[in-house]
Amino acid sequence: MSHCFITDTEYLYKEPGIGVWRVDVTQETYSPVLDETDMIKIQNFSMSSFSQDMKYLLLTTNKQKKYRHSSTADFWVYDLETKSILRLGKNPLDVVVWGSGRSLAYVSNNNVYYVRDVDTDSAVPLTSDGIPGEIYHGVTDWLYEEEMFNSAEAMWFSPAGSYLAVASFNDSNVATATYPYYGQPSDLNNQYPEIVEFKYPKSGLTNPIVGLRVFKLDDPRGEPWNIPAPVDIVGLDHYLGRVNWASEQNLIVLWLNRRQNVSVLVNCDLEKDKCSIVKEHSESNGWIDVRTPFFDRSGNKMLEIQNLYNGDQRFPHAGRFNFLSLTTEDLSPGNSSVMEILGWNQDTDTVYYVVSPGTMPWLRQMWATSAGVVRCVSCREPACHHVSASFSPGASYAIVTCSSSLSAPKIFLYNSATDSFKLIKDNSRLNEKLRHYMMPMILFNVVSVGENPLAHIKLLLPPEMKSGEKYPLIVRVYAGPGTSRVKDNFDLEYYNTYLSTNRSFIVASIDVRGSGAMGVEAMHAVNNALGTVEVTDTLATIRSLISVYSFIDPDRVGVWGWSYGGFVSTMMLIQDEHNTLRCGAAVAPVTSWLYYGYERSDVIRQAEKLRGRKYLLVHGTDDDNVHFQHSMLLAKQLQHSDIDFQQMSYADEKHSLLGVSRHFYHMLDHFWTKCFE
Repeated sequence: MSHCFITDTEYLYKEPGIGVWRVDVTQETYSPVLDETDMIKIQNFSMSSFSQDMKYLLLTTNKQKKYRHSSTADFWVYDLETKSILRLGKNPLDVVVWGSGRSLAYVSNNNVYYVRDVDTDSAVPLTSDGIPGEIYHGVTDWLYEEEMFNSAEAMWFSPAGSYLAVASFNDSNVATATYPYYGQPSDLNNQYPEIVEFKYPKSGLTNPIVGLRVFKLDDPRGEPWNIPAPVDIVGLDHYLGRVNWASEQNLIVLWLNRRQNVSVLVNCDLEKDKCSIVKEHSESNGWIDVRTPFFDRSGNKMLEIQNLYNGDQRFPHAGRFNFLSLTTEDLSPGNSSVMEILGWNQDTDTVYYVVSPGTMPWLRQMWATSAGVVRCVSCREPACHHVSASFSPGASYAIVTCSSSLSAPKIFLYNSATDSFKLIKDNSRLNEKLRHYMMPMILFNVVSVGENPLAHIKLLLPPEMKSGEKYPLIVRVYAGPGTSRVKDNFDLEYYNTYLSTNRSFIVASIDVRGSGAMGVEAMHAVNNALGTVEVTDTLATIRSLISVYSFIDPDRVGVWGWSYGGFVSTMMLIQDEHNTLRCGAAVAPVTSWLYYGYERSDVIRQAEKLRGRKYLLVHGTDDDNVHFQHSMLLAKQLQHSDIDFQQMSYADEKHSLLGVSRHFYHMLDHFWTKCFE
């Protein structure tokens, strides 16, 4: 079930396999967009997205996954009035984006095509020199998909559809990563493994060359505008951070240097054919995060999360930047961290955002700011310990999802005019089912880590703990820069819940320096120092937990993590001078920053310190994110040093190990059993 606003007072309500309805929140009426006849007609297709005029629906077939966010598919346009289905293009497409009305653009074989009217017009090619795997137009390469945009889309229509901004990536000089794909067992076609190849830049090597152009769509074959990067500030080796339309003629572009500690915000006025630098920012002791902005109707003001001071410390706040005066207004002062800006009601000048309050950082509350008054909007609802929300375009209404560790999500309709919540779905069936299961007890706390900042902790406790008994402690780490694991949200956490309820283990999540809810300076403590303070702080926090809670068995403490968490769990074993840890597991870990950077945080160079430790190393061979190379070279170093360890490799599995999850968790479970014997 999903909800998506299409106007300021209407949203789409989708029930998979049943239908799609248009809901008018002012009239409280439901009208079918896709009825039973439609669902039968398109039953062999997957739904993608509706056109802006709600008269057409994009459908897909033969979808083939590429990387985390990307895929290719055959795309079709379904006419809701005539019930006809027309194919887009002759080949599988990478990306399709709706423009205004019934226009769209798509990418085929890394070239961009524009369709003015899906009913009558043929596709007009905007680019022609795209080369799959090498030169990309309108679609991201691996680097920009995974690390910058978190999306395969790299083209943006202006609000009224007069222009199309298109990013391009030239990977011709980017080095190629390769690994074998083994295929199905006993298949004669797999006598030799397939060699997977893709462009993957590593530390100190060549990045893709990025470019940005704007096409005027009333003359799509005309010469596009080139939007140059301010190379005198960000250098020749730079990144395209984001692209947004502030108005129909104003394109706002963020550029960053490769180090990502210098950014330049550029305002391109297409009517004047001029780009102007409006804001420069640098972080001498940290990095710059790219955030999603909001713009007012005039395009003169921009709302985004900015690092602003509260006393002598900075916190992520809701900041409003004025393009005319070049000044910033702090809308959320204090020591709370703004995690997301949700909406901006310009009629009342009210800004809504999600906050991690400084006093209880595991909460995610919805706050609002208007006329200098800051208030918590969601605090009146007892279930709203963790909020996510989707606001209508004008922020008159919102679909708000509230949950807590002990309460399944409830969905509300929020009315900003009356500042009221109306319950849409209470998940009573799920709550009823959960009553038949034992669930962990949840404990949140803030503990002292000596001279360092306080650590935030979340403990999952066995539901039938007995007084005087001691229980094993498993610490689930990630600790990636700017992230947070300590949240009071409804998350059964699958394996962690199993460990607590079935194995009577205590499971801990810990946020320390480097995390995203402690202020900017604490987060930037890991700048150029990965594998240092987040490791020592976490170890110190574990020792503090053992001293505070007598029910933790100090002789049975283990740690495990995935990806960056696998790097941290390994570094914790290496740096555990107090022998706090009995054992540790690392899944798809980064082991040598030679393949990313930061030589001094290299696990492989410190492999000798894993001697005598119970260590499990797990990785999938088809991991395009953290390459299998990391684990194999660490394993090689351990083997050549005659250091005992356990290893499990999964053929053709990606970073998530989804295809072997049952085997993986059973294997990990056996590891803990042997560890704590």
